[in-house]
Amino acid sequence: MAAAAKTSAEPVALPVGPEDRAFVDFQNDVTVADIRLAAQENFVSVEHLKRYTTLGMAVDQGKTSSVTAIALMGQMTGRPPGDVGTTGFRPPYTPTALSALRGLGRGAAYAPFKRSSLHDRHEQLRASFEDYGGWTRPAHYLRQGEDRDAAMRREALAVRHRAGLFDATPLGKIEVSGPDAGMFLDRIYANRMSNLAVGRVRYGMMLSEFGVIVDDGVVARMADDRFLVGSTSGGADRVAAILEEWLQCEWRDLSVIVAPVTTCWGNVTLAGPNARKILDRARCDIPLDNESFPHLSWREASVAGLNARIARVSFSGELSYEISVDWNRTPGLWDSLAQAAEPFGGAEPVGIDAWMLLRLEKGFLHVGADTEGTTVPDDVSWTKVAARAGDFIGKRSLLWAVNREPGRLQLVGLEAVDGRTVPPVGAHFASDDHRFRTSGFVTSSEFSPILDRPVALALVRGGRNRLGEVLHLLRSGDAYRKVQPCFYDQSGERMNG
Repeated sequence: MAAAAKTSAEPVALPVGPEDRAFVDFQNDVTVADIRLAAQENFVSVEHLKRYTTLGMAVDQGKTSSVTAIALMGQMTGRPPGDVGTTGFRPPYTPTALSALRGLGRGAAYAPFKRSSLHDRHEQLRASFEDYGGWTRPAHYLRQGEDRDAAMRREALAVRHRAGLFDATPLGKIEVSGPDAGMFLDRIYANRMSNLAVGRVRYGMMLSEFGVIVDDGVVARMADDRFLVGSTSGGADRVAAILEEWLQCEWRDLSVIVAPVTTCWGNVTLAGPNARKILDRARCDIPLDNESFPHLSWREASVAGLNARIARVSFSGELSYEISVDWNRTPGLWDSLAQAAEPFGGAEPVGIDAWMLLRLEKGFLHVGADTEGTTVPDDVSWTKVAARAGDFIGKRSLLWAVNREPGRLQLVGLEAVDGRTVPPVGAHFASDDHRFRTSGFVTSSEFSPILDRPVALALVRGGRNRLGEVLHLLRSGDAYRKVQPCFYDQSGERMNG
């Protein structure tokens, strides 16, 4: 802004006195003396006066001070107030009611939950919905006279004895393709993906630059230059953003395309000892025997007349097939599988509660529940995998002394000494050698109906040392023994058979 030329009129001298200490702008503490100094320094333009003294720059934008300031500047420079001028005002110079600014995003529309393509089916089955990673998903399906625990255990036992249907639609699905896709994923994951055979699946763990576990999931190789990356449901958008950031900002020389397709595909997971027979009866057109379609494999097939992608992976520890079809066709797939299961005792709808119980019985990791903001691969017994040759995000940080010290929080299983008491999630264990630090805390716990006893996981300082040692909860004093994390089918025969 060009400086205003000083007027040739003689200024009217104001006597210097106590009035110089009088405040003009009460919000920014601008006094008469500040305005006089501005005039003496030739800041006679009102815009220069405003910036030199900060007069009129507070929340009222000069509404309570500008008239007085203009009159004073006029007297000090020999000009009438009209020649001094006024400054520009930024909103909200006139108060505005917040209700006038609100849009349609209020109430239920303020932060809408995402819904699966099977939401209507879940409502028909009287599902109890909860928020999981921004998705409205079934926690359990109540029957007459049941509470949450009874429904969860019934659903879990159905998967163990017969079969269950689980809506896995919200799980993240990201296609990574291009000549350098394998090299790119090798850098993203703490284990290699470039040597994965076409049609095979591998579990992968993603780390931050600090070596901390941030997400996990399975990766399927669909072709030499094409992979399907799976993630947690709450991490789908975040993982896609991480892939794009590294690709666009750091490894711009790689020829790779990242395409999030989570909402393009619906997914129904069929799990249980009868799963193979049910899928065959649902007119699956590929061989399902263990030799033709082993555990950790991926196939394209037709199921109930629908084009499908099938991954044979298991989060429940049972024989399991994750079947993905076009988003709008998912209800038809659900109905076909439910109908095909009738001759085999049916397939129970399974909610998140029972699904988490099933994975807890197997000791499978749940990132975000069994990990915290400092958990590195060694803490969850992934030392050998993360020590492989080659570079990946977070590898150098794993060499830090703080990430290798023996007293870190490590994942272990817990066995109740009394055989009945379920430890509360988040409960801390007393420490014998430190007054101000606990020895760890419970991360997951439930009562297992198939084992008829509590099962739990915990992060315990130096937890893998001295398995069999008894820990005591603070306050209650309940005793729990440290054991290996897997409680059920330790050989893995059920999911590999």
